[in-house]
Amino acid sequence: MIEVSKTLQVNDGSLPTLSGDDVWAGLVEKAANPLSYVRTHGTARGAIANEIAEEAGEPVLTFRFRIDVDGVEAGSP
Repeated sequence: MIEVSKTLQVNDGSLPTLSGDDVWAGLVEKAANPLSYVRTHGTARGAIANEIAEEAGEPVLTFRFRIDVDGVEAGSP
């Protein structure tokens, strides 16, 4: 299994400014229509977790990917 995570600030100074509730609404949409957000070909199997948190009073979003790819060792680049 390959695991990768990335945390991003939700607001980068551009408009619109989003709240944690706005991000949650987007994640609900993503859960309802996941095919719009992932590629569906190939043999890789995995999961994507999304976590909303706050850092210094601002919302951040962490994406965690766990992917199994046949023939690829865990921890591979």
